[in-house]
Amino acid sequence: MLVEDSDAAVVSSVPARQRLQFGLRTLLIVMTGFAVLLSALFAGPIAASLLVEVAVILAAPMCLTVGIVYGRGYLRTFCIGGVFPCGSIALGTSFYVLPEIIYALPSGGFWTEIGNDDTLAKLVIAIGIVIGILVTLAFGAAACGVRWLIERQNRVTTEDESPSTACEG
Repeated sequence: MLVEDSDAAVVSSVPARQRLQFGLRTLLIVMTGFAVLLSALFAGPIAASLLVEVAVILAAPMCLTVGIVYGRGYLRTFCIGGVFPCGSIALGTSFYVLPEIIYALPSGGFWTEIGNDDTLAKLVIAIGIVIGILVTLAFGAAACGVRWLIERQNRVTTEDESPSTACEG
């Protein structure tokens, strides 16, 4: 009987899994994907770098839309706030990058000006991706901040109401 009580105490003392914790397998998968993305961005020809940029920029609004549809609470709020700049960046980039890729597929044009393995052009592409991600994160965080302020204001308003005025309305 004493052993069973101590086992129950050990089980109940283990904290529940927190929201932002992840396992080593998840970390390995995410880091491997990130490494493959960066190698495709910097190691290959510039056409591959532009294709990676287009893939990232077009995939981001899709992921945020899934968060809007299936997410709840602050996750949904973040996705709603982030989808607008992310979509704008995707739209603007598609008007610039896709014609360049199509124009330069066989030869000439944009690629002859900057060279096929221009590190500076790849760096500009990477900086563009990072800026797009940071703007999306900033807008998502701003949306969560606005939601927090509104919820806080609503809590203060409902606490200030007396029971008699709440029933009259």
